[in-house]
Amino acid sequence: MAFDPTRSPLGHNVPAFPSNADALTPNDTVGVDSAFHVYVGGGGDVTIVPADKANDGDTRTFKNVPAGAIVPCMARWVVATGTTATDLLKVY
Repeated sequence: MAFDPTRSPLGHNVPAFPSNADALTPNDTVGVDSAFHVYVGGGGDVTIVPADKANDGDTRTFKNVPAGAIVPCMARWVVATGTTATDLLKVY
């Protein structure tokens, strides 16, 4: 496979350099069709379902994420339970 600098090397269909962002509301049961990164506007904890765990509901929590940070993950959704960060964006 040839290297493509516009795509993530992890192969989860997330651009290496995202070009879009949408408001993100944490939800305990509903994911999205493709993986994304998470921008945190207001600091706190962010609980995600990783892209490779979407079918088994396994979660990971990033603790004390500061405001203005992008969580380094490939998420399928942000879970409301355990997420205290605010002003989240889905970056893709």
